[in-house]
Amino acid sequence: MNQIKINKILLTKLFIIFCYLTCWLSISTTFQDLLIFKKDILSFNQIINFMRHFLIYFCFFSLLFLIMLGKIKIYFKENLSLIFFILYFLLQIPGLIFSTNKIDNISFIVSSLTILITIFFINEYFSNKEKKLFIFISLFFLTLVFLLSFILLVKEYLQGSNNLYGQFVENTKFF
Repeated sequence: MNQIKINKILLTKLFIIFCYLTCWLSISTTFQDLLIFKKDILSFNQIINFMRHFLIYFCFFSLLFLIMLGKIKIYFKENLSLIFFILYFLLQIPGLIFSTNKIDNISFIVSSLTILITIFFINEYFSNKEKKLFIFISLFFLTLVFLLSFILLVKEYLQGSNNLYGQFVENTKFF
């Protein structure tokens, strides 16, 4: 292969990794995070949450653009479960429009579709050996969320001042 084609594949792979990371980092954001320009004073957290949620839309439309350019071949037999989930989320859009649900919930559908389309691209561009990177990314974020959520409870448990059974963690500063 020539150098230009290798560079294009590398850039596409890096963009897919970026989209996957964006999907993880956008967890716990809502459509309201995009409406920061209605506020007089912006905090650092509001700007970060805006970027986290805005990047989901950026990735979604960029991935759709790549699909329209023909950068991915969709094999229906091999991706039947992904196609089923995409149809499931697409069929929820009319329910949001014609019911009493807020249209703000469309961002959850966009987020879900973004991760599903990202998985299509992962299956197309990455070998099985390279896909281990995505498992490590997922395990990193799950471990991070666990540690941020439960570290105080585990500390109290190890000191003997509390037990873990029946504990409920309310919203914290981190989430």
